[in-house]
Amino acid sequence: MRKVPDGDAVVYFTASWCKPCRFFGPVLKAVARRAKITLVKVDIDRVDPSLISRRPWRVDVVPTVFAYRNRKIRRRLENAVIKKSLEGWFRETFPDKKKVED
Repeated sequence: MRKVPDGDAVVYFTASWCKPCRFFGPVLKAVARRAKITLVKVDIDRVDPSLISRRPWRVDVVPTVFAYRNRKIRRRLENAVIKKSLEGWFRETFPDKKKVED
């Protein structure tokens, strides 16, 4: 996995076999794009398992999303949520970002 970029970023842990991820992924991508936040997608089946089982992540469920600001974790979201809830999560996590909703 590449490094988490500077500034605001969201790291999205997913898997190709995860049905909720198939629906949640495109919504997450759209909301992150509108908010102008970098999205880093990590397929848990394509990385070293020790990466996702150790700190700071400890990913036990997919989808799992981590919000970063300047390479520090601000917040975590586990499981798929509806678009409106995701937009609210983004607003609370990145309050200085204006464009989150359609």
